[in-house]
Amino acid sequence: MQKAFLIYNPTSGQRRRKREQQIARIHAIFRSAGVQAETCATTHPGSAIEQARQAAQAGFDTVIACGGDGTLNEALNGIMRSGTRTVLGVVPLGSGNLLASDLRLPADPSAAARRLLVSQAREIQPGVITSSTPAGPEKRYFFVAAGVGSDAELMYRTGVAAKERWGRNAYFLEMARMTFRRAYPMFQ
Repeated sequence: MQKAFLIYNPTSGQRRRKREQQIARIHAIFRSAGVQAETCATTHPGSAIEQARQAAQAGFDTVIACGGDGTLNEALNGIMRSGTRTVLGVVPLGSGNLLASDLRLPADPSAAARRLLVSQAREIQPGVITSSTPAGPEKRYFFVAAGVGSDAELMYRTGVAAKERWGRNAYFLEMARMTFRRAYPMFQ
């Protein structure tokens, strides 16, 4: 890793005030190791896709998603759309952090950043799903899981405020609500 692009969502998570401090510490860890690192805050839902794509095409050899599974998914999709062989890294700062957990990365963001410095890149083939949109077919890449029906409904219904307050337990609370409502949407 020589040139890293650290992308993060400044409005996500339970501890927004600490987010800037965490990003500054992570940035300093990479810089002190001789990595040319740049930080970039997302600006709106979906912006990390374009930001990661542009970073990959601008010559960053690594894009690091400093966040949760949502930020990671957007960064993945940006890299996949870039046409480059840019490496994707993750520093867990989200409520779920499923991929970081599956990769056995430390939950502590600074420890995870230090681990990335000594890790070897591995090729992992993401899944891809194509959906129909008003603009035509759209490909989305994913790691860990993709869902439809009640699973997708659960992700959609679990609000940002609930995740900020309850963390991953927000998903269990919404699951209980959906169970008692027994109104699951049909999908095609």
